Amino acid sequence: TRDRKRMDMTMTTVPAGYEPSPWWSGAAPHPRPPLVGDVRVDYVVVGAGLAGLAAAYFLRRNRPDATVVVLEANRVGSGATGASTGIVAPGVGGPITVLRRRYGDRVAAATFAGSVTAVARTVELVEREHLDCDLELNGQLVCAVSARQDRALRAQHRSFAELGFDIPYLPARELAERFGGRPYRSALRHPLAATLDPVRLSRSLAGLLTGLGVTIHERSPVLSVRPGVPVQLRCPSGIVRAKHVVMATDGVQPEGLGSAGVVPITGHVIRTDPLTDRQLDRIGWLDRDSVVDCRTFFNYYRLTPDHRIIMGGGRVTLPPGIRGGVGSATAWNRIEHELRTIFPDLASVPVSDRWSGRIGSVLDRMPRLGRLPAAPGVWFTGGWCGHGIPLSVQAGYEIARRITGVAGQDDVAWYREKVLALPGGPPRDWGLQAYLAGLDRRDRMLHRFGAVGREFVRPPVSDRLSGAHR
Repeated sequence: TRDRKRMDMTMTTVPAGYEPSPWWSGAAPHPRPPLVGDVRVDYVVVGAGLAGLAAAYFLRRNRPDATVVVLEANRVGSGATGASTGIVAPGVGGPITVLRRRYGDRVAAATFAGSVTAVARTVELVEREHLDCDLELNGQLVCAVSARQDRALRAQHRSFAELGFDIPYLPARELAERFGGRPYRSALRHPLAATLDPVRLSRSLAGLLTGLGVTIHERSPVLSVRPGVPVQLRCPSGIVRAKHVVMATDGVQPEGLGSAGVVPITGHVIRTDPLTDRQLDRIGWLDRDSVVDCRTFFNYYRLTPDHRIIMGGGRVTLPPGIRGGVGSATAWNRIEHELRTIFPDLASVPVSDRWSGRIGSVLDRMPRLGRLPAAPGVWFTGGWCGHGIPLSVQAGYEIARRITGVAGQDDVAWYREKVLALPGGPPRDWGLQAYLAGLDRRDRMLHRFGAVGREFVRPPVSDRLSGAHR
């Protein structure tokens, strides 16, 4: 009965408790059949989001003769991938100044360079394989809301220069020439970034994998994992055995395999009606760069090909069903208020869509990639902390090369197996709820974009959860 209940929950496109994103509108591909029977393969990937699909792609490319199966509890792209805003931008683990203090210059530089490589690898994959996903190359603006954050951006600019990266600092006047929303104090501009449709990317990549001989089973939740040689995974209607298993499940942790250190949280996003040409001219978004601010629960937003604004941010919440969580309506209203504050000229533009999704975060904001110590042959990756699309693709590449023995770089800080974990159950949930509420109160000390009652002081990065997914 328990297994049947879990299987029934996978029949919808979006997991229960969440609002679907507009990426799901339009005709869906024909459902792929669930796993049936007893199957033996070389590699199994659990999760058909971008991380899982990328892992399957690179496993197949590195070992063309290998058999690869992907198990998806719902539909391709229905997890965090399908709830994201489709922003592809560099960055991982917090500001470059924090990375230098925590890891030293060599590892800090390699870690940031790895995130730039992740963006480039994502773009390369789309272009090389002609994946249909509305890819648009642009940059990203990281904007200061307060005077303290402006000083922090100046320090980051100096650190980037000292480490050999050309990340321009834009003072308020120069920023206003590029971006006509409500003025920020300053910004850093990452020159390599992109936007895309994450569900179309997932579906296109899944179609490519099928053509390469990879088998994808939808509506096939993994009910149990038995480590060993081979690893055995049990689904409602079948069993699959493999030499290596990749758990690309992000905020859904594998049960019974030890903590992966990833905390599930819920992010919220809104989308406007299309803007008119006149409205676009008034806000002066000339380069169509995506934008993110520097608050703990940062706002992040972009333009779509049909000139809508997609915006996420505000206070994150705990997943549906956990007591004490803030309702989605509160989170969406907060985001809409921020949108009207940034773009006063768009006060009358309707918000046409609101959605939410379960994502994974890690206490030190550094994603998880490695083998599970308690389960030989089982790999796990997740905890993207706001950079899910490029880091998912890069994680798939990195796990595949490790499994198949391809040489590569290993001195990037987020390639690790041990992370700080939290206890499960109600104590964790209550503690997280209080912690998130405290961080939210700190952010709200910023009254309106620099008009500050008390100067906002960010807690150390090692003591915070990332606030959103992109």
